[in-house]
Amino acid sequence: MDHNKEESVATMISPDVTESTESQQEDRLMRFWQAVDTIRERNAGKDPDEELEFITKVVEEVRQERYDAARPKAKGRR
Repeated sequence: MDHNKEESVATMISPDVTESTESQQEDRLMRFWQAVDTIRERNAGKDPDEELEFITKVVEEVRQERYDAARPKAKGRR
């Protein structure tokens, strides 16, 4: 057998597994859209620019905290 050649491989999946996987995907997608709807309701009437500014500020704070926390560890590697 020549191991340098590609070989085709087939896998059989039972219909039960396929249906279960599809059902799980549908459930995740439904929960995702429920979360989107909840966020939309929570933010109804808010100024999008103000919300973006707030989110940007929080993300930058978290990034700075993580950066500061990682710096002492990085110094010890030299």
